[in-house]
Amino acid sequence: MPVAGQTVGIDLGTTNCCVGVWRNNRVEIITDYHGRRAIPSYVAFNETERLMGDAAMSQNAANARNTIFGAKRLIGRKFTDPAVQSNMTHWPFDVVSGPCDNPIIKAHYKGEERHFQAEEICAMILMEMKEITEAYLEKEVKNAVISVPACFNDAQRQATKCAASIAGLNVLRLINEPTAAANANGIDHRGCEKNVLIFDWGGGCLDISLLTLDDEIYEVKASAGDTSLGGEDIDNRMVDYFCIGICEQILRDSKMPKDQVHEVVLVGGSTRIPKLQSMPSAFFDGMELCKRVNPNEAVTFGATVKAALLSGVKSEKLSEILLLDVAPFSLGVESIGGRMITFIRQNNHIPCKKTLTFSVCKDILPSVLIRIFEGEHSMTKDNNFLGEFRLDGVLPLASGQPQIDVTVYVDADGTVTVSAIERSTGKEKKVTVSHDKGLRLLSGRKRGHGYGTLEMYKLSD
Repeated sequence: MPVAGQTVGIDLGTTNCCVGVWRNNRVEIITDYHGRRAIPSYVAFNETERLMGDAAMSQNAANARNTIFGAKRLIGRKFTDPAVQSNMTHWPFDVVSGPCDNPIIKAHYKGEERHFQAEEICAMILMEMKEITEAYLEKEVKNAVISVPACFNDAQRQATKCAASIAGLNVLRLINEPTAAANANGIDHRGCEKNVLIFDWGGGCLDISLLTLDDEIYEVKASAGDTSLGGEDIDNRMVDYFCIGICEQILRDSKMPKDQVHEVVLVGGSTRIPKLQSMPSAFFDGMELCKRVNPNEAVTFGATVKAALLSGVKSEKLSEILLLDVAPFSLGVESIGGRMITFIRQNNHIPCKKTLTFSVCKDILPSVLIRIFEGEHSMTKDNNFLGEFRLDGVLPLASGQPQIDVTVYVDADGTVTVSAIERSTGKEKKVTVSHDKGLRLLSGRKRGHGYGTLEMYKLSD
């Protein structure tokens, strides 16, 4: 069904951003006021103004403590996350622990110390992309398909949606970056079935996905990667260990022999490094790598194709393309003894749903606490906690008697919904895992000393 308003595809990159629109039966990459197609993911503050993109990056050396970059590496993470602690050692700006263990970025703006969450910085970048696009098209942009790393967890995906919401964008879909790149590779090269490995190495993370492309059906077989390994982190030992190791993991997870991979597509600016081109080629026995798509724009291209599809654009090029993506992590609930009961396994196709029946472990229990986790470990303490809810009104039946049906559903965005029904009474409780705590914190600060509103910055620039 067509959606109201202009829709775009956005590659929200760690180091650069790019936006595209479907016009004249093709993807058109938007250029900024100076004709540039990629916008640095930088935001800077000084005594008189806020600077974005190239303007922010160019004054970094003179204003390092107030020039923010790499915010995507913080989004959806906790301050105590080892990845956050590691990144902090490389950043000149200050990051401190805030409410709910959220990392808070400090900067001085117009004589005051301001505090920002990563979602707010990413929202400023998204708003900049939105305004550049509106100036280019001379019309309002309301909707977007935004790319995210395939290995982003639920909190990171929800935080990305939060940033888009702050920027005034309605997110039609989050699309995994390698899947978007497959769109770019396949849209003009349909034909017989082939297996394609998308090797996506940008400035902030490494993503590898293996897909089967069969005319109009793009089926992801497996995805893996590292959100803390990008061009900024590369040294030879990392390249040797991570590239080959993740390629081997993808083949194991997809149960596909190496000789059945027909094509390897390089995506992301880091893949321009000769060492990173030679290694995948050598791993696949000298295979010639596919370079027919611009590695810096492939993700934007694919996100724009998906945006056109979701907004109801009619085109022979877009007809009936079906993307079958996968869950980046296993999903489950906690059972007795802190064990993880897995409902949906890593690399299951999404959307998907599974129901399991549980019994209570104690007699005369009036309510049941259901705790939701993602991860691959057998014990929940080693996995990522997503949320919890309590199902009240459980009848006092004997211990061990089945009575509660729990359902876990993952939609095409990767959003997780968990519901529970008490069989004998029909009482039901449902929760959609979201970034609500972050949203509440942001909205609660609108009149405070810190964030204010993005409109305030827009008017003062």
